[in-house]
Amino acid sequence: YPFFDTTLFIPGEKENIILSVGRFFTGEKSGLHCKRQDVMVEMFKKMVNAEQLTGWRLVLIGTVDPGKDNMAYAESVAKAAKGYPIKIFHDASFDTLRQYYQHASVYWHAAGYGIDQKKFPTKVEHFGISTLEAMACGAVPIVVNRGGLPEIVQHGVNGFLCEDQDDFMSYTRKVMDSASLMKKLAKSARERTYEFSRERFDATLKEMICT
Repeated sequence: YPFFDTTLFIPGEKENIILSVGRFFTGEKSGLHCKRQDVMVEMFKKMVNAEQLTGWRLVLIGTVDPGKDNMAYAESVAKAAKGYPIKIFHDASFDTLRQYYQHASVYWHAAGYGIDQKKFPTKVEHFGISTLEAMACGAVPIVVNRGGLPEIVQHGVNGFLCEDQDDFMSYTRKVMDSASLMKKLAKSARERTYEFSRERFDATLKEMICT
């Protein structure tokens, strides 16, 4: 596994924020994994319309990849989000990114949503560094059960794995309705990230080389 700098990501005072971080691109030409911001906006809107998200915001952070198709995709997501408490940043600084990680209570990741990963392995999340960064800051991960994400998130222990939109929405509601559950999962999520620290990476590498 790769590592990330755990010292850069620490929890802050939590707010009613659902966060997702990832570049905006369709993946149609490249064959890569679209982050599915469109699906997340759709889910959030459904929950708002059902009066399940009073006082909550969805924040999407990510640059737009070059290409008219990617720009059109980003514009379609922005259009769908209009009129709802959804904020989209395409040029956020690293400090801004860290602040949202620190204040987010829930982290969504939907790359690979609806994909048959056996047929299209490049269209699912390969690992999920952004998920780890969010977990290190104490955000509860509610993510799609595809690709490398199930190797990070342990269902019911430090977050939830989802197969469809109903899963995303029900698990999100479950966490929001229980402060004790959110606190427990957030603590476990942060503890899980130590398994992907630079120190653990170095120790594992030395063990592999020496044996």
